[in-house]
Amino acid sequence: MQIHRIRGNDMNDALRRAKRAHGDGAVVIGHERTSDGGITLAVTVDRTRREAPAEEGPAKPARTPKPAEVVRHPSATAVKPAKTSGERTGVARELADRMAAAGASAAWIDRCLGAIDDESEEHPIDQVGRKIGESFGVARMPRTAGLTRVLALVGPTGCGKTTGLIKIGARLVRGGHPLRFASLDSRRVGAVEQLEAYAAALRVEARALTDDTPLDAETLGTRGCEVVLLDTTGRPEADCARLVELRRNLEASGGEAELATFLVLPATLERAALQSAISRFGDLRLAGCVITKLDETPEPAHVLEYVADLGLPIAFLSDGRDLGRSLHRATPEAFADLFLRGKLS
Repeated sequence: MQIHRIRGNDMNDALRRAKRAHGDGAVVIGHERTSDGGITLAVTVDRTRREAPAEEGPAKPARTPKPAEVVRHPSATAVKPAKTSGERTGVARELADRMAAAGASAAWIDRCLGAIDDESEEHPIDQVGRKIGESFGVARMPRTAGLTRVLALVGPTGCGKTTGLIKIGARLVRGGHPLRFASLDSRRVGAVEQLEAYAAALRVEARALTDDTPLDAETLGTRGCEVVLLDTTGRPEADCARLVELRRNLEASGGEAELATFLVLPATLERAALQSAISRFGDLRLAGCVITKLDETPEPAHVLEYVADLGLPIAFLSDGRDLGRSLHRATPEAFADLFLRGKLS
């Protein structure tokens, strides 16, 4: 029996995430409250709920399932049953082929092509693109006067945390936002030096915080900054403990600074690795995620599907190493490009 860990902000949120990730077969076998006030469920999957064995005796007429309740975008058209791959012709067949080439699953292809209304004057590619865009949440952090945002990136080693943080910093500096870099990764050779070099190029300060440095607004240097960009080690146990400590200290200090933690997921990861990353950082209260290395795979749809099914909003998309041009804000149009073109436009 395989056990999955599902993290939610509260019990209802955790249950919704478990159902999205594992369907009606999700069975909760335990739960615990995390140190930052959330809930972590221990979940296994009951396969018999998905494929019930046939009962002996006279056959019973099949019960017609009730249609699921769908919350529609104001501009969305009525959704028709999707045609099977053998029935698709013309534009629908082309769109299905495009999505399959980008790594989309058959279920997602059927769901998105079901948005095509043959009687609409809108082109099918625009209808499908809108359906794709509506399937994702976008993480936003509006500016608040007098509040410093501490933006921490977490994720497995090599996922692009430091590079992503520097790209975000370059974007904010161009926009005139006062910021500072800080790093918990003081042990890894060259990690702090790399961050300090880019910080110097951007003319902002970078602070290295050792394992025994208490984490609070003062040590991070939040005063006078709109944003503090915090790099982490890539070691889940250490990072989770330190960020929980930081959140507590910031909340106790009067609310002048607020922590927002984003999980960095490379588009090159297979599903098992994605599940591991989510599970290992599941004790954190995640504000969203950042998808990196989109230029290193022709099939970006599989990571996007996984994130959408978890209900985790996306903040940024990264498709290269160029600091000025390879970081993109997540938008519905960008998601449509990744599914229909396999890359960002």
